[in-house]
Amino acid sequence: MTKQTFLVFAPHPDDILGCAGSLAKQRTASIHVVVISENPKVSQQDCLTGLAHLGIDNVQFWDYPHSAIPLSGPIGQDYRRVVQEIQPTHILLPHPQESQADHLRVTRGFLNALEGQWQGQLLFYETLHPLPVVNYLVDITTEFGAKLLAAQTYASQLKDFDYVNHVQTLARLRGLHANTAGAEAFLRYEWEGTYQHFFENRPLISVIIRANDIDYLQHALNSLIAQAYEQFEVILVWFGEQPPSLKDFEILDIRLIAGKPSRTFNLNEGLRHARGEYIAFLDQDDILYPQHLASLLAEIHGHSQTDIVYSGCKTVVCQKKIHNRIKVNKVIEVMNHPWNQGRLLIGNFIPLHALLFRAAVFHAHQFDETLDAYEDWELLTRLSFSHFTFTHLDEITCEYRIFSNTENPSYSQIHQDKGYLAHRQRIIGKLLKQIEVSHFEQIAEIVNDLSTQHSQLSQRSTEQNKQQQAQIQRLNQQLIQYQGVEQLIV
Repeated sequence: MTKQTFLVFAPHPDDILGCAGSLAKQRTASIHVVVISENPKVSQQDCLTGLAHLGIDNVQFWDYPHSAIPLSGPIGQDYRRVVQEIQPTHILLPHPQESQADHLRVTRGFLNALEGQWQGQLLFYETLHPLPVVNYLVDITTEFGAKLLAAQTYASQLKDFDYVNHVQTLARLRGLHANTAGAEAFLRYEWEGTYQHFFENRPLISVIIRANDIDYLQHALNSLIAQAYEQFEVILVWFGEQPPSLKDFEILDIRLIAGKPSRTFNLNEGLRHARGEYIAFLDQDDILYPQHLASLLAEIHGHSQTDIVYSGCKTVVCQKKIHNRIKVNKVIEVMNHPWNQGRLLIGNFIPLHALLFRAAVFHAHQFDETLDAYEDWELLTRLSFSHFTFTHLDEITCEYRIFSNTENPSYSQIHQDKGYLAHRQRIIGKLLKQIEVSHFEQIAEIVNDLSTQHSQLSQRSTEQNKQQQAQIQRLNQQLIQYQGVEQLIV
């Protein structure tokens, strides 16, 4: 009979208490413990003494940063190395429904690193609270004393947290479920090494970034580190000459994918690798505000019939300064319009990174790879004609950044300089074949509203400051553009 070998990953030295009784019960098994990070309040000696009460002396301390355990980078190699060395039959990890961020990062990081590398039994253990999804109870009545002794050894932290009472209470609660004096609860899973999303109560968002410039990219990635909602992966489609150094961003779950010098190919390549239930996008020179993902996710959860949700976005003019600092010179526009298909047919008013999609949207629709500009506008119009539902969240949650030395850059001039306008004419040609009378009525209403705004601003122009003069100029450009589309339709 093959000897059982248990490998336990504990984010912090004291987390081992969550499964201490079950480990003490395995008297004939080989048990190895890896403590991922230091806890400034818990000494290694306390941990070693506690493990000795459980009969465990095979311990590794990895010393990754407390409260910032990485999700990617060298830690993945460490996970694979220790599994290769020990060849465990069982691996114990914090439960996927834990609320502590380091606990979740250890479990996610391990599963990502060992995908396709190991098969065996996973045992997800509780640490702080009884969790709703468990399927395996271990009677630790005999081992209860050893578990309490282990808890009592954490003298350096007992003054801040009553481990002994906590351990007793949770074990007795689980004992009631098992009809014993004490028990520990686990989510047990026979893992075949394939991708499995264990975090059902926290949907995964895939954030797709196309990038070739690390100086711009680092600002986008820092905005992701600041997100209030942490259950997301980053699909970084890189088309630069040299692979980027991501050492400063290993706290993110990043997968680096080789891209091409093609805007639309890179977006579709990101979609091919995305695993999330929801899809978001972020260009390397834009940023998301901290509540962006959380707010959009809450909004789409609140509208079960909604396929796509979007928020408001500020357009800002920026300059790149020394030491890679970004100076925001001014806000030139706020794009925060309610959903209106007619407005979308005239021109895109929703930046791509302001949107959150259900992943199912992309099962039958992807970006048109014959386009190298306005690919987001073309996709959104196609989705609107395919009767996907859009919901507007009336909050400003992101920035669209224009890097220019001009105080009031012109969209049309920028797009003309980049050679985008030919793509716009192609898209308009496609739209004209699908527009119906109801769409024309929506467009006409928008044109009339813009004409009214233009007249009102023009009448007050002598009293307005330079900022309002710039607004009139933009409205003029929009009005000419929209009237041109109206004439094409007629």
